[in-house]
Amino acid sequence: MIAFLLALTITVTDTQRLSVALQSNVTIILERGVYHVDIDLTQDSLTLIGQSGAILEGNIRWSGANITLRNLEIRQHWSTRWQDQTGSVWYGPQLSLSVHGANAKIIDCYIHDIVNIGLWSDAPDSEFIGNVVQNVGWLGPSNAQGYGHDLYIQNKTGFKRIKHNVFLPGYGYTVHAYSQAGWLNNLSFISNVGVGINPWLIGGWVPVNNLIMRDNYIFAPTELGYDPTVMNGSALVDHNHIQSVAFKAPWQDMKFWDNTIGPENTVTVLRNDASERTWLLVQNAAHMPEVWVQGKLPHGWALLRNLLNPVETTLVQGDAFMLTMDQWSAATPTSASAPLMNPYPGVGVFSVETPYRILIP
Repeated sequence: MIAFLLALTITVTDTQRLSVALQSNVTIILERGVYHVDIDLTQDSLTLIGQSGAILEGNIRWSGANITLRNLEIRQHWSTRWQDQTGSVWYGPQLSLSVHGANAKIIDCYIHDIVNIGLWSDAPDSEFIGNVVQNVGWLGPSNAQGYGHDLYIQNKTGFKRIKHNVFLPGYGYTVHAYSQAGWLNNLSFISNVGVGINPWLIGGWVPVNNLIMRDNYIFAPTELGYDPTVMNGSALVDHNHIQSVAFKAPWQDMKFWDNTIGPENTVTVLRNDASERTWLLVQNAAHMPEVWVQGKLPHGWALLRNLLNPVETTLVQGDAFMLTMDQWSAATPTSASAPLMNPYPGVGVFSVETPYRILIP
């Protein structure tokens, strides 16, 4: 006798129904609303898809294989953004997104105001695609140093694919591909945008092997390698636009090709077949109050959403329009008194949406 395992699709409307629906081989559609969660996803082959306005608020960790989160807002509620202990461990309520399961996929999510995002070595062959990440982390004693990273990543076997994301200002590193005694193998960063003052670090006390960085727009310092006594393996770093780059450690085979270092005055549209998101990136090194945009978007009307403060939008004629650059703001982190930084008018990053389909609530 042959047994067939059929995947179920379940629609939920509240936290209780979501908790009951969390099973292996299930696709869960979350309707609009706030779902207060503290969940450990041990199930396999589980998919959570949010309708517009679906929010997961709380702590999410998983060890199950083949789990996908798509089109969700993921956030936490902070009572304070400060602790008096030093170091990279948060001693308050655990409000993180921590991935320990193979073949994990986080796609087209808006993730903000959480402690940390971790894609760890026991999550091989995982993907982080089309997400917007903002206001991650906390402040240490005397508000002197920030901790918690937009993305903390390690990898032993398989690959980690980081593609078409927008990383916005947070308290710790923007990307922290770092390990003291683990592995940093097979990391791929393709067509991402990074805006902020905190660096991208790819290196540690162990060698980086088989690194690919291509077509990224990084408006922050980038550090390749960490410990000067560690010999790293191979890296292909090509066609990136980077504010500045520092080689902190030696490499056996570093191919650093056709990269642009420093500020520019350009308008770029970034699209990706694996994600439903389209980004409009404006580099305005001259800090002009307005920038002319022509031939970048399809004919017809488009809604531009300011990713640094998603409640701000403007409606434009897609084929040619003047885009004001000095009217936009950045969202203030939860329980903080002011935004971490506002890169406008020097850099602007927008999602491109139709007036009838809103991608970020």
